[in-house]
Amino acid sequence: KKIVEENNAKLIGRKLQVMIEGHHKETELLIVGRHYGQAPDIDGMTIINDTGDYALKVGEIVEVEITEINNYDLIGKVIGKSAF
Repeated sequence: KKIVEENNAKLIGRKLQVMIEGHHKETELLIVGRHYGQAPDIDGMTIINDTGDYALKVGEIVEVEITEINNYDLIGKVIGKSAF
């Protein structure tokens, strides 16, 4: 867990392409997705707590700036739509 947290901390401030998976299982106020390095069932997820003015759809890829970490998960805000 410590190694994962150290590696995730290196991502704070970086901008990542994240594919939207839907709402967080605990609250409709958060959106979850995964970047290229997060595999389902074995890795953490990217939790989006600020969507800006963007309406997000499942399967859409957006640019997210990572602002903090929470154990295995990254937390960030949407800063733009992806060109992909």
